[in-house]
Amino acid sequence: MVGILGAVEVVGPHGRAELTGGRHRALVGALALQPGAVVPTWRLVEALWGEEPPRTALRSLHSHVARLRQALSRCGLDGVVQTREPGYALCVDPADVDAARFERAVETVHSGAQDPAAVLREALDLWRGPALADADPAGWVAAEAERLERLRRAALADRCEALLAAGRSAEALTEAERLVAAEPLQERVAGLHMLALARCGRTAEALEAYRRLREALAEELGVDPSPELSELHTALLRGERQHRDLLQLPAVTRPAQLPPPVGWFTGRAAELRALDEAAAETGVVLVRGHGGIGKTALAVQWAHRVAERFGDGQLFVDLRGHDPATALSPAEVAAVLLRCLGVPDDRMPHDLSERIATYRTLLAGRRMLVVLDDAGRTDQVTPALPGAGASLLLVTSRHQLPALVTHAEVRAVALDVLGREDAARLLTRVVGADRVAREAAAAERLVSLCGRMPLALRIAAAKLVTEPGRSIAASAGELERDRLAHLGVEDDARSVAAVFDSAYRTLSPPARQLFRRLSLHPGPHVAAALCSALAPAAGLAELTAAHLVMQPAPGRCRMHDLIRAYGRGRTDERERATTAELIMDWYLVSAHAANQVLDSSQDRIAPVLRHPAPPVPFGPTRAAALAFLEAELPNLPVLVRHAAQTGQEAAACQLTYLLSGFFGARGNWSERVDMCRPAIAAARRLGDRAVEAEMHRALGVAYRATYRLEPALASHLRALALLRELGDERGLAYVYNNIGGANAELRRFPAAIAAYRLSLRLHTATGNRHGAVAARRNLGYTYIRMDRVERSFEHLEAALAASREIGYRRLEAGALDSLGEAHLRQGSFGAARACFDGALTVSRAIGDLRYEMDALVNLGLTALAMDAAAEAVERFTAALAVSRRLGHRHAEARILNRLGEARLRLGDVAAAGELLRASGDLRAGVPDPYEEACLHGNLAALAERTGRAAAADRHRTLAAGLVARLQVDGMVTVASAPPVIRT
Repeated sequence: MVGILGAVEVVGPHGRAELTGGRHRALVGALALQPGAVVPTWRLVEALWGEEPPRTALRSLHSHVARLRQALSRCGLDGVVQTREPGYALCVDPADVDAARFERAVETVHSGAQDPAAVLREALDLWRGPALADADPAGWVAAEAERLERLRRAALADRCEALLAAGRSAEALTEAERLVAAEPLQERVAGLHMLALARCGRTAEALEAYRRLREALAEELGVDPSPELSELHTALLRGERQHRDLLQLPAVTRPAQLPPPVGWFTGRAAELRALDEAAAETGVVLVRGHGGIGKTALAVQWAHRVAERFGDGQLFVDLRGHDPATALSPAEVAAVLLRCLGVPDDRMPHDLSERIATYRTLLAGRRMLVVLDDAGRTDQVTPALPGAGASLLLVTSRHQLPALVTHAEVRAVALDVLGREDAARLLTRVVGADRVAREAAAAERLVSLCGRMPLALRIAAAKLVTEPGRSIAASAGELERDRLAHLGVEDDARSVAAVFDSAYRTLSPPARQLFRRLSLHPGPHVAAALCSALAPAAGLAELTAAHLVMQPAPGRCRMHDLIRAYGRGRTDERERATTAELIMDWYLVSAHAANQVLDSSQDRIAPVLRHPAPPVPFGPTRAAALAFLEAELPNLPVLVRHAAQTGQEAAACQLTYLLSGFFGARGNWSERVDMCRPAIAAARRLGDRAVEAEMHRALGVAYRATYRLEPALASHLRALALLRELGDERGLAYVYNNIGGANAELRRFPAAIAAYRLSLRLHTATGNRHGAVAARRNLGYTYIRMDRVERSFEHLEAALAASREIGYRRLEAGALDSLGEAHLRQGSFGAARACFDGALTVSRAIGDLRYEMDALVNLGLTALAMDAAAEAVERFTAALAVSRRLGHRHAEARILNRLGEARLRLGDVAAAGELLRASGDLRAGVPDPYEEACLHGNLAALAERTGRAAAADRHRTLAAGLVARLQVDGMVTVASAPPVIRT
């Protein structure tokens, strides 16, 4: 037997266990409060030390558990305390724990026991003193002790009432006098005392008791007695003590009002676990998310799972908060709850505060689950907040209800769309596995078109079930034409559009305007800073609170696809045109500001705004500009394509040009290709040949960076032809520089030198010092690649000096890197390393990932040349991470090859083999005969190291053939980085 209703005691077959210390006994109490259930370790720590446990708490807990097991073993209870993830369990029958027996007895009385007075007497006899009297409980265990005490007092009152009902008035009076002495201001107790006095023929004393109570309530609490007590007083004045139960306090029923679980409930395992955890921590849990996301289904599903934990019943109230016109008022909420608890209308308190007090009184000492569905405002929820005790309030809402946190300790569980697998499983369960298997691709498309929103999926699936001859592909095609129009079922108000309508109607006018305009943004997410350019900024908080807009990361917003479609449907042609211009103007201002700090020499195209310029959304530093544009990267190609297709051709080209510096510093060249193609088409529609030339040039740079060299050269030659027609020497200078770069990568070095010389001459003639520095650096670097190192120094040293003079730090990094390579070719390792270190420092200072990667690669090559393979591995590994961040597959393949070579030198044959094979796999997608020759050379060395002579010979033969094709003498082991990409 385990006793906690008084001093803590455990009695086994061999006698009473020796429990020492308050925390030791508190541990027994914590486990005994949930017999047979696992109590998590963190909850036990809280039970023993409260909210601020010492650092040694966990170790001390394990020590207490070990001592408890020893004590229980000595009294014959081996194995009763068991370790079960994520904590411990006291494995005893609840009937062997006095607190559990007591609560069960009280529940029996509330269920209608035949002799409630006797049952309650037996239950109350289990109490030997205050719960956990000699323990030292903290946290939730201390709260449980208080709850048990309230339950004891309520049971005493219940017994008194049962004695009165049985006509045992003298016994009832004795009990009532004890209760009044303990709780003189408790109105139920006072009423029982008055009634017992009257039944014993002492009406005058009963009336005097009422007078004393009324004065005490007025003096101490500033309130009058309840209407029920006042009515009892009036009845006693009329002498009605013998004819009926004058008090008529409502009996607490055991309601079971949960709706049935939704059919085909699928997934939500993580959210169900989150509800379990939240309910263990607090008495109020909020499930929030936008309409149609499945909040009610989740709440009801979980409530049915845990209903048995709440033996006194479950309440369910639909607050109708989505529509202010039909939403329950706070007073109506309180009234509904009281009716659920058995309070008749003729006994319903009129004042809201009295209703709340009565509700909490009826819940005191009981375990009830109260579910409030569809809360629209915090004041709808506050009447249902339970007092201190074991009841739980579960709320669902489309709103965040931040004010609720000021009234109670709340844990929130936010819902998003179903995961892909769960969404597909829901469709399969409703429609049937065979039908889905026959049209797997169409089913996947249907799930996507429903946005994985549970309501949308259920509606689409229901329509398929009612039309068994209809194909899934036909339903998907219908949704592709107009999703919202077809996501509804006849005679059912829960269409997706109706759900969104109800949310939209509650918004303020500024929030409605922002909602509509945000829905027109074509990208996957939106910067919060853009909102102030579209509508009054306060609207964003309202949209977020209503879950019409989500914030997946600080400062970023996104809309569910179906919500976005609904918002677009609320706009007219004029608003769509204005919003499109406002959005593009904001991006043009942002890109122009970023361009000024990233590469101010990019000045050939300037933004033209249609509206007043909005504020720049970031600070005037390179780091701030780069961080902003990196966050916006997924939006940029989409914006350009959308603008090019919707009559904003000039803005599409301007944005494409102004982002050149960003892509030069950060890579992501595949996205740049996707941006440039529609920009070229837009420029053609504009009929602006100068802009078209710039777009061709930008596409050529992007092609070259993704190692599509022939298309790169073709794009540059198209730009060259356009600029020659225009006689634009400044533009021609840039294009010749780009042509030189493409030819250098194709290893057509004489053509590259000729193009760079033309570029240098034209830049010098037009006074473009930035362009001249780039051309001179590229000339020097090309001489290195031609193995004419002595001719490179003149150009590289001049480029370095000029870049520093004009503050062109990006080219400073490039010049330092190339000078380092020249020194490395000559075997001057110290000078090479100093240059590479300088290039690394500058590139990191300005956030230029491309030159950071190049410097790291060259430091690795220097380490290899100095036979420091371990250092080379470190440098190449860092470079590899940067190449992957840039999405530069050519560089990644080259670095994997060098890293494999370094590992081979360290004798790590297995790792070397994996790296070289990975390099070969990547190289197949980005062919480069020069790099392939280097790779085969390393593969030959690997084969030789592992005793595979034939394989080594084969790789050497392949390498020699590639070298012969390139017309180079012998193997070259120093990797060549591309010359500067001048954008």
